Amino acid sequence: MDLQAIYVKTAKGQEELATRAYKLPSRVRNLLVMVDGMATGEHLVETTAILGNSAAFFSLLVEEGFIETLGLTSTQAAGKSAPAPNAPNKELVHFVSHLVTDLLGPTGDSLTLRLEKAGSLEEFAKHAEHCREVVENAVGKKKGDQFWAVVVEKLSA
Repeated sequence: MDLQAIYVKTAKGQEELATRAYKLPSRVRNLLVMVDGMATGEHLVETTAILGNSAAFFSLLVEEGFIETLGLTSTQAAGKSAPAPNAPNKELVHFVSHLVTDLLGPTGDSLTLRLEKAGSLEEFAKHAEHCREVVENAVGKKKGDQFWAVVVEKLSA
C-alpha cells in the first residue's frame, strides 16, 4: 500500500456505496466515501483520523479491493504535461464521461476521472470497457450494451 499514491474507488467500492452489498462498518464506509481520485492515501488517512483507526480502515479498503491506486502520486498528477500523441481526443473523453455520469450519477466520478487521465487510446478503451462492466452491474446489461455500442462507434469514428 502506497500512501503517496492517489486512490480511486473500484467497481466493488462503487457497488458498496450504491447498495451496501458488502455491509462495511459505517466508519470504514465513511472513509470509502471520501476516496475521490484526487487525494493521496496519506491525506485520506489524516483527514479521517477522527473516525478512529483510519490507517487500518484504509488498509482494509485496499486489501479487500474497494479502492485502488490511480497510478499517480500527487506530485506526478500536479506535473502532468501535454497529452501523449496517442492520447484520446478531448471530445471523445468528454462525451464518454458524460455518458457515464448520466448513467451512474456521482458514483461514476472515479470512472470518469480514469477516462480523463488516460494517456493513450488503448488505456482509454480499457477504462471505457471497465465502465461498461460497472454500468451493466448498476443499471443492467441492456444499458451496458447500449453504452458500449455508442463508445465503440465513437472510438471508430
